[in-house]
Amino acid sequence: MQVIQLAKRFCDQTVLDEVSFSIEAGQHTVILGSSGCGKSTLLRIIAGLMRPDAGEIVLNGEVASSPGTVRLKPHLRSIGLVFQDLALWPNLTVLKNITLVLSAKKLSAIEAKEKALEVLELCGVAFLADRKPAEISGGQQQRVALARAIVLKPDYLLLDEPFSGLDLITKHTLMEELVTLANRQNSTIILVTHDPFEATFFAKQALILDKGRIVESGKFEALLAQSQNSIMAKFRSQLQKTQEIGR
Repeated sequence: MQVIQLAKRFCDQTVLDEVSFSIEAGQHTVILGSSGCGKSTLLRIIAGLMRPDAGEIVLNGEVASSPGTVRLKPHLRSIGLVFQDLALWPNLTVLKNITLVLSAKKLSAIEAKEKALEVLELCGVAFLADRKPAEISGGQQQRVALARAIVLKPDYLLLDEPFSGLDLITKHTLMEELVTLANRQNSTIILVTHDPFEATFFAKQALILDKGRIVESGKFEALLAQSQNSIMAKFRSQLQKTQEIGR
């Protein structure tokens, strides 16, 4: 994936300003930055849900987005996306939340159901297939959202703070399972988070956004050790405090 000189404005506010980076297959990447710095907007443009005002998104050598244009529709991008609010369809059962995503594949009803149940089984929630989102727990809803995102075996899995609000045990279990699933399906994770532990768990590469610009990027471990950016300094402080408590 290549993001080239990407820009986005809302009225007179510049949300993204000449953002450029590349992500290789398997190079799980974390996007860091304060609230309102453009992280979620960046994910939406990559997914094809929003048009850039300038710049390009290149996927597998094909220009997917260019100024003012979504050239490649979202369902053709081989991208899965999990929003912070999960965005499950509340009027549909868990099973139908998955099979609806598969409708673009023109599968028979039986084939779609089989694939949906298979991915729900992988995520440990197949037994909830006939329930609606309001009838299951927050952790179970997270698993359904992840199942919906990976059912098409995407090249890229975009996660916009998907673990917020979960207890530590549920969060850690889901993170471990997600990495296993992503590696099994050869999906590359791109994670937006404010949590240093999530970032440390997932990331090989980090991008730090500030006021719509990438101010620093590189290997996550190197940035965590050396960067003087306030975000990475805060991450170091939080991690050190946790280590001290654990002694």
